[in-house]
Amino acid sequence: ITDGTPPTALCENGLNVSITSSVSPDPSVAPGIAVLTPEMIDAGSHDDCSDVTLEIGRVRQLASGVYELLPGAAYGPEINLTCEDLGTVLVGLKVTDAQGLSNFCWLPVLVEDKTPPTCIAPADLMISCVDLDNAGLPADIMDASDELLDVSFGVATGTDNCDITITQRVSGSVNSCGLGR
Repeated sequence: ITDGTPPTALCENGLNVSITSSVSPDPSVAPGIAVLTPEMIDAGSHDDCSDVTLEIGRVRQLASGVYELLPGAAYGPEINLTCEDLGTVLVGLKVTDAQGLSNFCWLPVLVEDKTPPTCIAPADLMISCVDLDNAGLPADIMDASDELLDVSFGVATGTDNCDITITQRVSGSVNSCGLGR
């Protein structure tokens, strides 16, 4: 008697994962990464005759509807999802029985970054009309370039799990004598 029937592969009906925070209490967890294991996507895969082993890999769906591993990808114990994966990623579950027979299932995984960025503004600064002239700032500060504002007032910084873009703007009003806020 031989086992000629492959195992049953059952995947979750979709999954959402969040990229880790850049400040993690666990030093082994790198920022901007979500680790996905086969157990996280398995929905009770089984075989009638033996235990099964589970492996996970990145896949794509061809126009014909067939799923295949991404070029250069392999099935293994985990995949790392990064900021470059934000959005939907297709993953496959490979289920293998003791006889070496395998079956597969696939699902979309929504990769999200739910941690908001942190912005650190330059310190408050009061300047006199003399300081305004010495810095080369125009009488109407709204006309100053970003570079001149950075030199005169400091640069904002920030942190996030993924890449950030920092933009600046001048708000308030200053009259032609440089008075105002």
